[in-house]
Amino acid sequence: MWESPATVRAVTALRADGHHVLEPVPTVSLADGLPATAVGPVPGTILTTVARLAQHRTGLRASP
Repeated sequence: MWESPATVRAVTALRADGHHVLEPVPTVSLADGLPATAVGPVPGTILTTVARLAQHRTGLRASP
């Protein structure tokens, strides 16, 4: 789905409008063991990215 033309257009438009879009992460399909893409990034990645973006936009330092 991530590579579908409609998704690519939508993500391109979101990024052009200044939104930050997290890419899905590579994984292995549980059904057949073949490479696939996960639904989304792991929670730690999301939190780290949000903290980094907030720090960048506000000039505040994220707490450890």
